[in-house]
Amino acid sequence: MWKGSASKRPKCHYQKRLFRMLVVFLLKSISCAFQGMPSLVNSGRGIDRRGPHTHVTSSIRGQADTSNVLVTSYAEDAVIWDVPVGIQRGEPPSDLKPNYVTFLGLAEVFQDQDGIKLADLFDTDDGFRHAIRVAMREDLFIPDPTRSEKVNRFLKDLGSSLHVCWEKSPTGYANLSRVFKQYGIGNLDGATFIKKLGGMAGGGPQIKDSDGFLLRQKRFGSLIDIVTAGSRLKPAHSWHQDCNLPQMTVMLGFPKTSGYLGTGVFSHAIKLSHPLKDQVPGGGQVVQYDEYEGVGKDPKLPNILPESVILRPRYGKGREIMIYDDSWHIHSAPDHIYRTSVWRFM
Repeated sequence: MWKGSASKRPKCHYQKRLFRMLVVFLLKSISCAFQGMPSLVNSGRGIDRRGPHTHVTSSIRGQADTSNVLVTSYAEDAVIWDVPVGIQRGEPPSDLKPNYVTFLGLAEVFQDQDGIKLADLFDTDDGFRHAIRVAMREDLFIPDPTRSEKVNRFLKDLGSSLHVCWEKSPTGYANLSRVFKQYGIGNLDGATFIKKLGGMAGGGPQIKDSDGFLLRQKRFGSLIDIVTAGSRLKPAHSWHQDCNLPQMTVMLGFPKTSGYLGTGVFSHAIKLSHPLKDQVPGGGQVVQYDEYEGVGKDPKLPNILPESVILRPRYGKGREIMIYDDSWHIHSAPDHIYRTSVWRFM
């Protein structure tokens, strides 16, 4: 039976999952230290930062040697996975259309706030992207009174993934506003930056909040700055959904280098023919593909899903933002990671 939404849900309910993520990141950091950093090969026209995975394109615009560009699967050519009947939620209403992955540019979203200059700086200036990440943490992080000062410093550190609520800021988003003013984007303030991005997340109609910003009625109000230890990890895919609800997830990518065009910034995704059935009664919870009964035993539920259905989205100028409906996809960290971090709004 189709379930369009869960009942009451906390807006920020991923603390336990985030703690597990932090543990994994720490273990990966230790592993990378022993394995050593991958080599950088000077191609004569810039640095070729390609990893060994054969499904990754990693290039720097204006510098890349096109003979080294590898074939990858983009949004345009990944086929929809025909979800086996046993894990389907059921037939959705005929008038309900899937919201598959789409991309937006910063210049487009912030066209009324000097978006062209914002996009240019975001694309070309490592310091600008770094300053945005630092300012967001200063504006949105609230120390946990049950944790020690040392733990709170660790949680706030740029090297750690951070989970915050984006709807309200103890500082009034002052640090982000200061960064935009410092870089000459005077008509963009921190509240507008965060709430325009967050306002696209969630489900239902958009309504104005107390500050006049359009936000979706059904939303978690959560933002995670997802940080991955190391520059070129190749984790096995772990296909999942964050809530299995018809709500939009918004990602803003922070590439590892300026002028970057390629994969490894955004999550990989698989477009579904049907929404998946819940694994927890009532819905609104994480769904893990490999936890469905029969995975790895039923030929229709393989441990490793076919390459043809894996969407490995490109990041680039004009595609800094990725949006998708959580109920129509399963997603995973990239199998080749090339980013400083990625923000995920829900």
